[in-house]
Amino acid sequence: MWLVLLLGLAAAKHAAPVAGGRDPNVGVEDARWAIVHDPLSGCSCKKAAPEGHVLCFDHVSCTRFPSNVTVRTYFGEAVLQVRATSIARLSVGDLRLLQHLTELAVDNSRAMVRVEPGAFRGMSLLLNLSLSFLPRLRHLEPGALEGLTALRELYLMRNGFLRLGDVTPALAVRTLPSLVVLNLDDNALRAVEAPDFRPMAGTSLEVLSLAECDLGALHPEGLAPLHRLADLNLNDNHLDAGQLAAALDHLGALGVALQKLDLGSMALSLRLRPALRPTSAFNTSGTFGLTAGPDPQSGVTTEDSPSWISTSATTEATEESQSQILDDPTPPTTSQTRPWDQPDGPFHQLLQSIARSEVKELVLHGNEVARLHNGTLPRMPGLQRLDLSHVDLTEGLPGGLSADVVPDLEQLDLGGNRLPGLWPGFLSDRLLVLNMTASAAPYFNLASSAFRNMSRLRSLDLSYNRVFRLTNVTFAGLGSLQVLTLRNSSLFRLDDGLFLPMERLERLDLSGNPFPLYHSLRAELFQGLGGLRVLLLAGCSMRSLAPDAFRHLSSLQQLDLQDNNLLTLDGSSAFRPLRALERLDVSRNRIGPWRSALFDNNEHLREVRVAGNRLTYLTAAMLQEAEGVDLLDLADNTFHCGCDLYQPASARLLTSDTGVVTLTSKLGRYKCLSPDRWWNRTIDEFLQWATAHSACGPVDAAAPLWWVGLLLGLLFLLLLGSAAVTYRLRHHLRYYLDTIAGRRRDSARELAAHANFQYDAFVSYSNEDQAFVHLMVTTLENEAPHFRLCVYERDFTVGAAITEAVLSSVASSRRVVLVVSPAFARSHWCAWEAHIAHHQRLLAEDALLVVRLGAVQDALLTPTLRYLLNTRIYLEWCDTAPADRQRVFWRKLRAALAPPVGSLGLLPVQ
Repeated sequence: MWLVLLLGLAAAKHAAPVAGGRDPNVGVEDARWAIVHDPLSGCSCKKAAPEGHVLCFDHVSCTRFPSNVTVRTYFGEAVLQVRATSIARLSVGDLRLLQHLTELAVDNSRAMVRVEPGAFRGMSLLLNLSLSFLPRLRHLEPGALEGLTALRELYLMRNGFLRLGDVTPALAVRTLPSLVVLNLDDNALRAVEAPDFRPMAGTSLEVLSLAECDLGALHPEGLAPLHRLADLNLNDNHLDAGQLAAALDHLGALGVALQKLDLGSMALSLRLRPALRPTSAFNTSGTFGLTAGPDPQSGVTTEDSPSWISTSATTEATEESQSQILDDPTPPTTSQTRPWDQPDGPFHQLLQSIARSEVKELVLHGNEVARLHNGTLPRMPGLQRLDLSHVDLTEGLPGGLSADVVPDLEQLDLGGNRLPGLWPGFLSDRLLVLNMTASAAPYFNLASSAFRNMSRLRSLDLSYNRVFRLTNVTFAGLGSLQVLTLRNSSLFRLDDGLFLPMERLERLDLSGNPFPLYHSLRAELFQGLGGLRVLLLAGCSMRSLAPDAFRHLSSLQQLDLQDNNLLTLDGSSAFRPLRALERLDVSRNRIGPWRSALFDNNEHLREVRVAGNRLTYLTAAMLQEAEGVDLLDLADNTFHCGCDLYQPASARLLTSDTGVVTLTSKLGRYKCLSPDRWWNRTIDEFLQWATAHSACGPVDAAAPLWWVGLLLGLLFLLLLGSAAVTYRLRHHLRYYLDTIAGRRRDSARELAAHANFQYDAFVSYSNEDQAFVHLMVTTLENEAPHFRLCVYERDFTVGAAITEAVLSSVASSRRVVLVVSPAFARSHWCAWEAHIAHHQRLLAEDALLVVRLGAVQDALLTPTLRYLLNTRIYLEWCDTAPADRQRVFWRKLRAALAPPVGSLGLLPVQ
């Protein structure tokens, strides 16, 4: 018991025990991180969070199990973690002093080769055991886990097991009668044979995980002994779908009620037959016409596998073409018959087996389900949760996942696919939770009636899509929605009244969308959200807050405005309507100190975060509001510890019994940035010094009266002299002012529109027209008069988001030049740039110039391009034109790009 004495000495040294209770006179951090070295085992041990946990480690010197470590029970838990060691075996007697443990982990030992039978004898209280990341542990002997009668969860991940038969004899029901969870992930087991789980017959096991086990074979009777199996995880293996179907059918015949099945990342592919089929226009990669190719479904038997193993090899040609820009694409109706798209193959047989089972949660993440329409999936009654994320889904037609196919489906994950949008009739109207995040399609179109029948939906996530705009009819039908997430959805415009249909909405996330940069945050946007409790507007490029922006949000409790460009809160009344507000976050903006009260109407406010701003001192208003909240976070600000900070703070200094002067604990702990002598020292330290040395005396109101009088006298004399000179030269001044005023009246608006731009023009073009653009840049920039053009290949910042770079460049350019060609008309990005340029330059008629290269088919033109070509005079370039005509072209282009006379010109290049 010598280690107990060592722990006691260490506890005396640190004024707190290493394990167990805590001395109130010692800081939590000191007691928690005290490390004690055990010379007998070579291990180093310390307390770990939460209470009742002890961690032992040392991969170099820890070669024996730390048998003498003291682990105290805390609220019924006693946890020991032995990790990153060189322990070679668990021997009988290693745990004789630790029989009260409820959880034990012996992980990450490259030397571990054996667990001796009887090593866990007497461990009747142990509930969770992990023997993981032991690459040299290749089998468990029968009796190795004897004594674990209460064990419920066993983790044997990433060990050296090569066969299930090397493990399951040690897991017999007589040894582990209470076992519920078994995790064998990341062992190279390769196959599940018929006898593998027979030693566990009669087990209470409900959860089995065999993920990443390199499984290539599954006997139909391999899982038969697990009669209580409810959750099966086969993620990231390469099992044949036909074998899986046979195994599931066999479990169903035995009455096994499997509830959850994870078949993620198994290279399963839902095939369509026959080989010739037309490709729908309602997808992101289709070409109009027929796609021909073989559709093999042949079984292959290998010599190294048992006779019951067969592998179905499937191949499918990849279709690649350019998608068309459709203003409002309409999918085919459910009444259309498509015999060429009937599902076939082992994967479909597997889905039919699942449909016959009692599975309620199905995970197909990372497989291939390219199309979903009426008839693709069998009817799956009872299925409640379905994960179809990252399955390369490009087409979702009416009936694909309707209530006729999945009548009980409540949660659906379609994230990470290539769906171009959502149209009515595709999804079940009984869904409660829908995730459609991160579509790889160029655009994500939400039809006006996409959600019209989804009145039961509670949670909707459309984050990380290219939505661009939402109208006030987009969410019609979502009367029960409570959570809406639109994070980073490229939203540039939100219509007023957009959220009116969602009267029960409680949480709204609009973070990462730049819509306030182009349309200020208006109260009308949040109409109908009287019940909203959480609003997230982080990273939305907001520069200011309108006084009534939040007047409709009377129930709002949490408001997140971090990572914007807010310059000041001083005098703002935007927070006054938020009487229920509890948490406010304006971190990482550019906010300076505020002198007027901001939160006097927010009586429930408890947490305010203003970290990472430009606060240089504390005002009386800030100090007063700090006393009314539980947390005021001012970390990472630029505090200048001088008299301008001391004088307002001096009225609220606290003097302790020991005579130490401090500010409230909410503020005094923050650190000064300047002057140099106080850098990285706390505000409290500065206040103590300033008080002790009377460095900043109280402000005397009568002291400056003499110099105020002197200043007023000098100002009066200056005004008197100015009046005399003005009267003497009054006629000359009147003539001069009238002349200047006449000129300015004519050109004021034009000059304001053209002044202070970084570029003369932003050039929008297709990569196929680089030769002409290079000629244009060379001609206009190198020959007088010189212009500065913005082209993305040269002027865009590497690593910046394309959408943000385009919008910033358009805003920084006096004019926009569209180089329209057939390649330009076919490009999605060019069409989007033309749309943005057109709408951003509506007020300046001469700010948008069009240069046409050759003839462009009318069918390729988007509505915006067609309107521009029909309503504007444009220049046309021809490579084969005579030299005099080309000189006329350049002269006209220079005249159109030239700024008005008297403008301020370009900003200096940074």
